[in-house]
Amino acid sequence: MTKIRNRIKKLEKIKVIDQNDIFQFDHLTDDEISLYENFYSFFYKLLDKYSDKHQLKPIHFYIDNYRFCSASATFSKGTYFMKISCAYPKMISDKFNRLSIFEKPRLSSKYKSLTEQKSFNANEFLKICSMTFTFHHEFRHLIQSDGKEFEFLENTLNKFDFDRHLHEFDADRIGSRMVMDYVFDVYEKLENKSKRNLEDLFFIALGSISITFLLHYFKVMNQNGQITFTEIDDDFYLEEKTHPHTIIRLANIIEFYSDNVQENYGLNISFVDFLKYPFEIANIYFSELFGQNSKLPNAIYQYFEQFDKNLDDINEYNKKLYDGVMKNKKLSKIVAENNVL
Repeated sequence: MTKIRNRIKKLEKIKVIDQNDIFQFDHLTDDEISLYENFYSFFYKLLDKYSDKHQLKPIHFYIDNYRFCSASATFSKGTYFMKISCAYPKMISDKFNRLSIFEKPRLSSKYKSLTEQKSFNANEFLKICSMTFTFHHEFRHLIQSDGKEFEFLENTLNKFDFDRHLHEFDADRIGSRMVMDYVFDVYEKLENKSKRNLEDLFFIALGSISITFLLHYFKVMNQNGQITFTEIDDDFYLEEKTHPHTIIRLANIIEFYSDNVQENYGLNISFVDFLKYPFEIANIYFSELFGQNSKLPNAIYQYFEQFDKNLDDINEYNKKLYDGVMKNKKLSKIVAENNVL
């Protein structure tokens, strides 16, 4: 795509960007080049639309050389930037396209009504839900900057900042809200519209978001065709590190889903079901990705067990974050203008 290549060339003239940071994919296979060009097209289409709406310019998107799944938003020297790592498109697209987890018995029977419809591609749906969440989460950070220099990395660092926790809480909700809008758009195009199909679309979408979170959290990477992950300390915490614990963030999203599907879509889906079915999708995805004998699927199982163990603390802390956002002048103004929280 000539337009995409021209955009990448323009990045070479921007002094704020470390040129060694820009991922060059001309040496890849035609399929791999097409993959990265599609991601550029997807993100720039949304970036052009929402940067006009919110008057955030000049603004740029690019893919960097980082080999772990990551994303970030930056405002530096009067310029807005959003970037994702070269590992992220590879893990999301390649594995969803070649790895049909919906052929597995546990998923094929539950989602049969969806997967048998000609207008619905489960793997493509999973991928676009992930991309949609990632874009709107990072773009929310650009809005949150309020003209002040900052850099928000998706990967967690060992430095607590309550304001950062508030920013992540808000960004997770807007990302989820936009995924829900995409879910309903897909539903409207189905040949067979039913309450069950709409519920299942929401489950799959949340499964995609969960997979995206865990790819970041476990620093999953594809190095020369070898899938690896970094084992990290997943002890539950509240007021530590730059981001809320991933369980807290997913609980926030699940609660947000539960409230919205009931209020806006007339569905009564329990918190437990929003935990059970998306987790099942995420668990099967990682089991297939790494193999049944890998430590990662077991780590994910133990990871989600902490929901029950720490649910009271999770709910209490998310309430604290909600109250904190509403008391924060900058964030509460953004919420009022976008009507999300």
